[in-house]
Amino acid sequence: PTLVSTDAPVWSGISMLPSFSNVAQVPQTFDVCFCTGACSLPQNWFKFDSIDINLIQVLPDPMIANRPTNFVLHGASGGWTQTGERHYRELKLLYDPVGAYGSADCFTRDQDLQIITGHYCLERTNCKPPTTSTADGHTWNDIRIHNAGMYAVCYCDRQCHDKSFWSLLKWHLVAGPANTHSWEFSRGLAFDMNVSGYGLQTSNRILIVNEDSTCGDSKLVAADGFSMLTPAPKQLAETTGYGIQSLSYAFDGISVNCLFAHGLTAQADSVSLFGITSSCSACAALLASRPHKVIRVSTATQFVIQVFYSEQTFPQFITTGGTWIRSSLQLFQGILASTSGRYRVCWSSSPSSNPLDFAANAGLLTVLEPPIFEAKVYPTALESGVSAPLIVAFKTRQRSRYSEKLGETQLRIRFPHLNLLSPAGPVAGSATETLRSDARQSTCGRIVKEIWSSDPDGFPMPKGCFYTSDLPGTGGVLREYGILFSARNGLKGGTSYQIVFDAVGRVASSEEAAKPRDGLVQLWSMDDVSVNLFGVIEHATAWLHENVRSGARGAEPQLHAVNGAMIVAPDPVLELQRVGMSEIPMKLQSAAGAPLVQGSVLRIFLWPLTQWNVEEACTAACRPHQRIVLGNLQPMLCQAPVCKTESVVLQGEPGSNRNSLHLTFSGMDPITDTVRHTVVLSQLRLPTGGFFATAFGAEVRSATKTQPSYQMTSGSLVYLSPTAVGSVVSGSSEGEDKPFRGDRENTLFVRVVLGASIWGDSTTRASGTGIAAASILSATGVELILPSGYSCIRVSPAGPDELLNFFNARSTAAPQGRGEV
Repeated sequence: PTLVSTDAPVWSGISMLPSFSNVAQVPQTFDVCFCTGACSLPQNWFKFDSIDINLIQVLPDPMIANRPTNFVLHGASGGWTQTGERHYRELKLLYDPVGAYGSADCFTRDQDLQIITGHYCLERTNCKPPTTSTADGHTWNDIRIHNAGMYAVCYCDRQCHDKSFWSLLKWHLVAGPANTHSWEFSRGLAFDMNVSGYGLQTSNRILIVNEDSTCGDSKLVAADGFSMLTPAPKQLAETTGYGIQSLSYAFDGISVNCLFAHGLTAQADSVSLFGITSSCSACAALLASRPHKVIRVSTATQFVIQVFYSEQTFPQFITTGGTWIRSSLQLFQGILASTSGRYRVCWSSSPSSNPLDFAANAGLLTVLEPPIFEAKVYPTALESGVSAPLIVAFKTRQRSRYSEKLGETQLRIRFPHLNLLSPAGPVAGSATETLRSDARQSTCGRIVKEIWSSDPDGFPMPKGCFYTSDLPGTGGVLREYGILFSARNGLKGGTSYQIVFDAVGRVASSEEAAKPRDGLVQLWSMDDVSVNLFGVIEHATAWLHENVRSGARGAEPQLHAVNGAMIVAPDPVLELQRVGMSEIPMKLQSAAGAPLVQGSVLRIFLWPLTQWNVEEACTAACRPHQRIVLGNLQPMLCQAPVCKTESVVLQGEPGSNRNSLHLTFSGMDPITDTVRHTVVLSQLRLPTGGFFATAFGAEVRSATKTQPSYQMTSGSLVYLSPTAVGSVVSGSSEGEDKPFRGDRENTLFVRVVLGASIWGDSTTRASGTGIAAASILSATGVELILPSGYSCIRVSPAGPDELLNFFNARSTAAPQGRGEV
């Protein structure tokens, strides 16, 4: 004893070094044994008391990267040394990403002066003393750890020149992002930004600032030109409180058994656990104290974390109310930059308006000015607030990226000003939105009316389409269409394209407002989605070729809301004939009090717009309305209107077919809600590809051609028998490799070019076997009839590498022009 006494001997300067399990302190109880003499004999020893060793608290827990903080070691009445500097009260903070350091490392290793400021070590065992010391512990003010990660907290209370007095206290979390991120995105296109780090939570926030700004500076301000649809990041998580079914023993850690699929990746992800309890309080505290690496994924609903107990000592955990979150990766969504340049991304652990809280530097963001291609938008109807087809026409440039062997690519069509132009959306009964991962060809039929290309291979057959709101997955206001293309079957460089879909235009407050700087339609030709999801090959900004106008009011000519322009035929479908003369009779009716008079103009838009290409001259007659005069039917006055043809697309542009008729009424009795003349169209040059049953668009205006009134035709639909071209692909080594009688497994590659688009109901599936059944989702489809003696074993799309010789013979460039059904 330090003090010998027959009543109360004293042993001074005893240090009880902490015990560790899974790189975490565990509480201990020591028996106190005493011997008065002849202590070599066991019988002279006896236990007279015990000592409980409590855990030393390291605060704050966690620390926040690059945020100045008062660092505290707390242990109530812990016998802390309160004076002395050199070799007394020494603290080291050592970066230790894998938890490899122990007490010996605390003595031998130096603290990194580049990572930590506000606390320094002049020598290996002579560090900055505490700012304050009490009987309950020490405090070091204004320590800043610049980099997020895991750190070994080392401490020596006295005699620190002796390594046996050094101890590891805790493997401690400094939460925050990695500071090595480097992002590149394009101006004007909403993007998502992944942030990796340690201890990340959905309460975290980011602030995008100018590149020369310093994160955590009191004068930090957000950079101009950025918006974010939701400030909270998205992270994989189980937050229901009942999704963790149990924690069980695994040979290499703890198995977390979930009710739902977790989506985690072994060796790449870490998770934080909350709300797990146990009779072993230290065990439960360990789970909550830091992120845990996912070292193995057993199944879609099971993963193993790097915390190990033997099977015999495995604690009993209670998971009711427990949750987990992937704390190594978070996704900030819907970021939109309007100005190109370089920016810094600062991170805060919680929502805050205080610039000091955005102290952690997450990395640098480069906003690129994407290459530009040409695009124009040609509306049909100009009446404000009505849904009608428009043509988006664009021409890609000769960029080398188009000729590379790309994987899946996409064309994104965005509507930045919904108050001026908005997509009409999918057909009735469709989902409110679909994500790119759910892109289907049937979805293309719900949003796209027509496609056209100047390329001999035609418009590349989409793999699928999707339509989303500002923030995909939230069911918000529809703002974007997407077309997904199969690998090596995307857009080509130097090629003209047209897409037709329904949209709703609205009158702008001024001519200037009708032409916003960022356009009414934005097109983004995107890079390979598997390697560069937000990469842009080129983009276009487009405006309406002709501005939307207020609809006709009062006595201005207006079509009747129900049967304003009705195609009349004996049958529900009027079939046009390629041989002989086909007539299209259209009976007109005005709204009450808004007659069509001499000089009024009727425009008829021939659907499909990209299929019709009539002669420059056209013929129209008028069948007058007949009224009863003195008991007899008497025709009213209706002279033949003057007919000329127009192109929706500006004449001289690629694909500028003459696809609309412009009729000016001559002498006639006014068309009213009771007087209904019939305009008869004839001698129209019919589309070579044909089309399935469709209506037309009709618009009337007054003689001054100002206020329009638009309707889709009612009555019969117009039909022209479609055509198709098909052939068996032949090349030096593609298919026909087993062509003889008795051979099996012969492969035929069939190439089909349809003359008209086919729409089908994908909710039902046809029965049967063979190619016909495989090609049909419902009653609509393509039937391939095999030669006599052949039978079909199976059918599948031709892969991108299966027809190399055929496509190389046609062109060395990609894409191949290979579509899939």
